[in-house]
Amino acid sequence: MTSFSICQQTGCTKCCQHTNMLLSQEDIAHITDLGYNENDFCFQDNDGWIRLKNTDKFCFFHTGESCSIYKHRPKGCQLYPIVYDLEKKEAFHDKECPQPTFFPISKESKHQLFTLIDTLQKERKRRIEKGSIR
Repeated sequence: MTSFSICQQTGCTKCCQHTNMLLSQEDIAHITDLGYNENDFCFQDNDGWIRLKNTDKFCFFHTGESCSIYKHRPKGCQLYPIVYDLEKKEAFHDKECPQPTFFPISKESKHQLFTLIDTLQKERKRRIEKGSIR
């Protein structure tokens, strides 16, 4: 069983509700290539992170039943419920996910997550250095 089918089977949408998902420039480019306007689906917060917007209680791309860009969803969404604690410097399952056993923390998933975190931090640092924090 894949993670998508377990989410569909159980009707779980927890990870798509009230999301604070960070987006990389690559995520934004992939989504805008689908025809979406960047200003519609993301925003830059006061700390310089670019985040996915919510509409009502769901992610901008969630219809209330499913993700409208599932095959093209951001890297953080693909890796979820594996998250990273910057202070402890470790990957773990988000406690909000009711089905963490379907999402193993492998060496590869850790590597992908660490790479994503590094990219997000570098992009944020460049925005701060350029003074382009809104």
